[in-house]
Amino acid sequence: SFKYISVHPREYLRLLLHKTYLLLHGDEILRNQEIYAFRSYSPVLRVLLWKIPGRLGLATPFGILLPLALPAGFLMLRRRNDSQTLSAYLLKGYAALYALSVIAFFVTARYRLPIVIPMILLAAYGWTNFKDWWQSRLRWIVIVAMVGAFLIANTNLEPMADEMNPDAYYSLANTCYEQGDIRSAERYYRKAIELNPLDAGAWVNLGVQVHETRGNLAQAEVCYRRAMRLRPTYARAYYNLARIVAMKGKREEAKALYLEALKRDPLMARAYVNLGYMALEERDYAEAQRLYDRALGIEPENVSALIGLGITSFELGRPSGAVNYLLQAKSIDPNDAAVYFNLALVYAKTGRHLEATRAARKAIELNPQDRQAYLIYATSMVLAGRTEEARHYLERMARQHPDLEGPRLGLERLRRE
Repeated sequence: SFKYISVHPREYLRLLLHKTYLLLHGDEILRNQEIYAFRSYSPVLRVLLWKIPGRLGLATPFGILLPLALPAGFLMLRRRNDSQTLSAYLLKGYAALYALSVIAFFVTARYRLPIVIPMILLAAYGWTNFKDWWQSRLRWIVIVAMVGAFLIANTNLEPMADEMNPDAYYSLANTCYEQGDIRSAERYYRKAIELNPLDAGAWVNLGVQVHETRGNLAQAEVCYRRAMRLRPTYARAYYNLARIVAMKGKREEAKALYLEALKRDPLMARAYVNLGYMALEERDYAEAQRLYDRALGIEPENVSALIGLGITSFELGRPSGAVNYLLQAKSIDPNDAAVYFNLALVYAKTGRHLEATRAARKAIELNPQDRQAYLIYATSMVLAGRTEEARHYLERMARQHPDLEGPRLGLERLRRE
């Protein structure tokens, strides 16, 4: 910066003057959000923030406060010793120093806002002592200064924006999705895309949070392919398209897309996890272990990778290692039903029946729809010599969840055992 200033001093001074004008002007300059659009959501803002656009209009708050705060400066010159004036000096000094810091760097609405409060207090000081400066022979200087400040602040005012920025609608859509309001999420994502059709992130989230939530995989695929065309380096688009393709049973295409995602983002642990799961399904345990290890190297607390390594270790004949991985996953997320299900499976296959029953029961509590967990629980309880206890529990679950098949399957398993 100092090098530029020394080489181009005139340009720098001209820039400073322009930034000073922007600071004094009534328009609220956006930083990354258009503030005027938020008036439609706030009755308070509708009163406190508005402007009449035109070559000579009116903007509040700055277009009104700037001229109204000027009499305070004249009073400070006339009344130097009373406590009110000392307080006014502090306020004006703060406002001036803060204004200089804004001018030096970046003039926008939210950076200028801290000046508004002292300006309100200075305006109150000047106008509650109206007689003191109005009766002075120099009052015309004050009036001319106020008129000049009014013209600087209120000329060439732009119309108020009635739309928020695209990223504001994107954030609103995310919030609506988190609150379970899928309809509003779709509306706001589409609004973000309408304002910025090149927003690949909005297309991907529209696919994930709206279409996939509704089970509309074809529309989700359209969104991901659109995002890939808009931003060929966008790893999330390839990853999500790979998931959809895998659901269709196109394994090789899905693998290729996961690898494309990893080319664009080598630190995408979830892509390694999904590739590991595909290797596990193909019984390529060595490859699955390699992929899960890569994921864990990127995210040491990735529960899915730890579960995958637990399953892989068991299939490779290392049951103690499998238990260790699954217990580590449990310590990270004690409410993941998949952790307890796989622990129950490992315990059951290694003859640790009581531990298997406890893990299976916890899996059922976390996911009552898991049919296999009921079967593991029933078999392990029989082998542990606790058939009657298992029958009471499964009958109670059948009463609580009459629509679920799992408790009935568990009871049938008890009768057969």
